[in-house]
Parts: sequence; structure tokens; C-alpha cells
Amino acid sequence: MVKSKSRKEQVDNAHGHNQGEGGLGQRLKEAREAKGLTLEQVFEHTRVRISMVEAMEKEQWDALPSPVFVKGFLRSYAKLLGVDEDELIDLYERQVPKHSKPFKPILTESRSRKSGTLVVVFLIVVAMALGFWWIQQPPRPVTSSKPKPAARLQDKSPPSTGTQVSEKPAPPPAHKQTLVGPKEPQKGPQIVPTQEAKKVPLKPAAPEPEPEKAITTPPPRPTLVLKGNVKERTWMRVSVDGGDPKEYIFEPGSQPQWKGQRLFDIMIGNAGGIELEFNGKPLGILGKRGKVVHLTLPQKEERRSPEG
Repeated sequence: MVKSKSRKEQVDNAHGHNQGEGGLGQRLKEAREAKGLTLEQVFEHTRVRISMVEAMEKEQWDALPSPVFVKGFLRSYAKLLGVDEDELIDLYERQVPKHSKPFKPILTESRSRKSGTLVVVFLIVVAMALGFWWIQQPPRPVTSSKPKPAARLQDKSPPSTGTQVSEKPAPPPAHKQTLVGPKEPQKGPQIVPTQEAKKVPLKPAAPEPEPEKAITTPPPRPTLVLKGNVKERTWMRVSVDGGDPKEYIFEPGSQPQWKGQRLFDIMIGNAGGIELEFNGKPLGILGKRGKVVHLTLPQKEERRSPEG
């Protein structure tokens, strides 16, 4: 009797232990199916990603953020399903110590890799720009070869001036034609080219105008600015202008900032741990500590029309 009783207690304890470990996820799934809700509908009401909902129903706690945020997800999910929040949190706290793992920060390694690649790309662009500028520069030896046409003009000019000089001394040579005639034409060509040589180099010396470079106008600055002031450790997911959402883990004292053109889609895991300011205006109290909040900024009535 003693042996059979102890064996029965062992079976009951093992059965109760298995129910304890599988009870939370199974209860969430059964409550969701009882209400006829799909995973997509749960996401639309709670803004908790489908992958996280599946992880909670399968009790894959290693695939979820830290327990602070998971509790906020469970409270939002419990309200939608009409289940007691405190009871779900109690079941979760029994299971987490056995499955939890050290928390790892998000986007830390990816940011360092992105910054390194940006530096390499910047250096390559600068090198290509310098090479292109060097190729576009005009060759310098061209300016030194241009004065040669001036010498040719000087050689052609003396015959015309020599005829003018020979006509002037023609009347007086009555007594000394043989002595004066051949000497005076030689002096004329030596004086005249020096006067014309000063005028000729002016034309080739003019520098060629360089083509004007097109001036690119800078892109318009963002019109929407979202700033945060972190009071407690907080998880956030932010999507700017309908782009891919990015997840963050902020420590107390952080002051993140986002800029966009149309709207921000925001998911906060700890509403009481952060203060937001939109376009210079504080948004006030977002919610209680540990509460999950979803925001869309600007609100529909504040959004501007496409013409504006």
C-alpha cells in the first residue's frame, strides 16, 4: 500500500508539472479560438506582432523580449480575450525562471556594421570624385605653345613696312645714292617689328572660360519631428512614413529622435517609462508603467491634405 501510494503521488506530481508548464500557452490559444479570432485579428487589436503571439501560445519565451515587455503583451492579450490578467501573469512568472535567458540589446551590432560600411563607401566616393576632377582639368602645356604664331606674324610684317621706308628717302639721294640706299632699309625692319610684337600676343593670351558647373539644390528638410525622453528602460517599435518598423531598447536618460514626412507608427512596451514630444508639443502621459501603447502620429484630423 505504501509503495502504490507513493507511485500514485509521483504520477500526479508529474501530471501537474506538465499541466503547469503547458497551461499558459494552451489557455491563450483556446480562449482565442473560442472567440473565433485569427492571429491577424489579434495583431490589429493589440498591435502585438503575430510572431510574438505565436511564441506566447507555444511558450517559446526565448523568442520574446525581456519579462517586463512580455507581461505588457499578456495584459493586452488578456483584455482582448476576456481572461483574468493577474492569473495569466502568475502563470507566466512560474514558468519564466526555467526558460528565461540573458537579455540581449537590439540593433547594437547592426549599427556598428552599418557605420563601418558607410565610412568605406564615403572614402570610395571621394576618391572617384578627385579622379574625375583631375581628368576634367585642361592640359597645361597648351598655353606655352600658343606664342609661336606671333613670331610668324612678325616675320611677315617687315616687307610691307620696308616698302614704306624706301619711298621716303628716294627724293634726296642726288649726290649719295650708293651710300645711303642700302643702309636705311636695314634699320627700318628692326624698329617696326618691336611695335607690332606688343599687339599680337594679346589675343592668344586670353584664358578660355571654364564651363559652369550645375548647382544642385538640397532636398527639402523633414517636416515631422518626434523626440523622446526615456525615464525607465523601455522597448519601442517605430515605423516612419510606412517603412519597415525598427525595434529599440532605450535606457534611462536616452533622448531618441526621428524625422519623417507623413506619419509615425509607434508601439511602446512601457508607456510610463518614456515621454514623447511631437513637433515641439509634449504628448502628456501615455499610460501606466508596464502598459503597452500604440500611437499613430499625426492623428487623422491633424494630417495635411496632399495639396498642402
